[in-house]
Formats: sequence, structure tokens, C-alpha cells
Amino acid sequence: MNQAQMMKMARKMQADLEKRKAELASQEFTVKKQGVIVTIFGNRKISKIEIDEILLDPEDKDLLEDLMLIAINDAIELVDKKNAEISDVSGGMGI
Repeated sequence: MNQAQMMKMARKMQADLEKRKAELASQEFTVKKQGVIVTIFGNRKISKIEIDEILLDPEDKDLLEDLMLIAINDAIELVDKKNAEISDVSGGMGI
């Protein structure tokens, strides 16, 4: 394979990677944790948080805050895993 062919192949891989990243950015992921539902886009922007009414106890605010943190962090982790899968496609070429 000559240098021109390698460059063409690298450009195609780059274009494919960018397309997959754009698709991921618009994809929604949802995590449900004990009455807290977090929906996040692939670009790590949270689109919705839902809280089950049973959790709305003013005397147990700390529990609700903890559940929200867990659900948000799990949602971000889910997106990060998907991003890592897409990055693996480049085969470590730094593309």
C-alpha cells in the first residue's frame, strides 16, 4: 500500500469516526436508580431528570440528593463507555 492510499484510508476512518461521534451526541441514554430517572445525550448534556413522588419527603432531602448523584454519574459513565467503544474503532491511531 502506498502513501496516497494510506492517507485516503486515514481520511475515511476519520470521517467515519466523526460521523459516529455526531450520531452518539444526538443519542439519548436513560438510567433508572431507585425512583430517580436521568436521561442524557451522548454529548453528556442532561435532557431530563424525573423523580418518583414517593421520594419527595422534605425530611429526607439528603437521600434524594444522593440518589440523583448516583443516577447522574451512572448516566455519564454509560455515555463515556459508548464514547470509548467509538474511539476504539480508530485502533489507537489517534484519529
